[in-house]
Amino acid sequence: MSSRWTARAAALLVAVLASYMAMFVTPLGDTPDESGHYSYVHDIANGSFFPLLGEAKMTSGRWGYDEAVWGEDNRQNYMAQHPPLYYAVAAIPYALADQLTDGSWWVSRAPRLVSAVSLGLLVLVLFKNLTLIGLDAPRAAIGSVAITLVPNLLHLSSGATNDVFLLLLCAI
Repeated sequence: MSSRWTARAAALLVAVLASYMAMFVTPLGDTPDESGHYSYVHDIANGSFFPLLGEAKMTSGRWGYDEAVWGEDNRQNYMAQHPPLYYAVAAIPYALADQLTDGSWWVSRAPRLVSAVSLGLLVLVLFKNLTLIGLDAPRAAIGSVAITLVPNLLHLSSGATNDVFLLLLCAI
């Protein structure tokens, strides 16, 4: 098998691993600022296309937040300062899950898939970048996978966060 096909297969495996972690391993809210990122996605998916800093609120009723026990969550969403590209993309799987499923299980995890797929795509972009700077294909394949499997990056890819998507855009 050529190194290019190896890199493609590795990218698929990395994306599947991150998707599995996003759906079944990483607890909701376990990645940094996930409640804020999720709330931003929720706002865009529900028609508030440009949530404003100081006005946007955390989404009440999200995972693990019991409004009956703690009341409405009126905290401001400090993530509204971020550019909306990741959030607009993540709103697509959110809206699809909201329309096609009955439960909050899928809706709460759907935005995480953008980060997981971004990690898989990052393998391909890093492979191309490493070969462009003169690394041979076998070493570029190993290097691109090694970078994406850094534990912190792999953990981030299993949550709703703009960080992995931004890293992918920077690599492009």
